[in-house]
Amino acid sequence: MEIEIGKGLDGLYFGMSMEDVTAKLGEPDEVYDYDYEGSLSTGYEYFDRESEYEFDHEEEKKLYSITTSDPSVRLFGKPIIGESIETIRALLSQNGVDDLEEDDEEHDHDHEHDEDEAEGVTAFSDKLNAIFQFE
Repeated sequence: MEIEIGKGLDGLYFGMSMEDVTAKLGEPDEVYDYDYEGSLSTGYEYFDRESEYEFDHEEEKKLYSITTSDPSVRLFGKPIIGESIETIRALLSQNGVDDLEEDDEEHDHDHEHDEDEAEGVTAFSDKLNAIFQFE
């Protein structure tokens, strides 16, 4: 699975409809709705892909967020899950990406995201265990 920064992941692109994602991946293992500061979203989780896709109701339920911890994920052709944050920073910098948002706090999967986040990584113990990006 290859990350296309700012575009999507593995042929799934920001702006796709819920139906488009379901057509590509099949029915999600879990569907949830949540309200974050008055903004309603729907999330699809696919356990076998270790990925989550979120759709914004205010934007016609279009895909706006992808989160994954799948170890097959590649960035610029290199595997990144399990790599050190320093390695990821270097890889991004070598490829002209210097505006990375980092999150080193463990979350309870409450599906709340800071509104300033655009793309980033989540790491525990200095090892990358998930990467996410928002449109």
